[in-house]
Amino acid sequence: MKTADLPTKVFINEEFESRLAEQVRHAVDRRRPYALLICIPQHLPGEDVTDVANVGAHCVREYVRADDLTGRLNGEIIAVGLPETEASGARVFAQRIQSDLSLRSNRLRSTSWEAGVATLPQDGLTAHELLNVAVTSARTRRRRLGML
Repeated sequence: MKTADLPTKVFINEEFESRLAEQVRHAVDRRRPYALLICIPQHLPGEDVTDVANVGAHCVREYVRADDLTGRLNGEIIAVGLPETEASGARVFAQRIQSDLSLRSNRLRSTSWEAGVATLPQDGLTAHELLNVAVTSARTRRRRLGML
């Protein structure tokens, strides 16, 4: 079973979710801050965004710290687990990443990215809850902008 996307060196799907669950449990047990960042490229339904997601994964790998967890979900969603990160720090990181992702992706084609952030304990106490909140936040933002 494939656990990492070799070209981008990020964890994929179940492996990312498993490692995220472990990090979140660790943060909850120790009452430490934790944030999850989700970045989703804008695209039309059915449009292949593999090339854009590859650029996004490479970009994010340049920004993360050694203890951060980077993954790709469903081929297009870039996810970053941020241990020891409060909501304000996660929002600043999200803005920086979102801007750089759009800039780098535009070299391939005109693509914008939307970001969503979820934090412990405000948005949930499990990896699943954080994932749902962060993905919903990014997708809701896209709908508000009239993209989907």
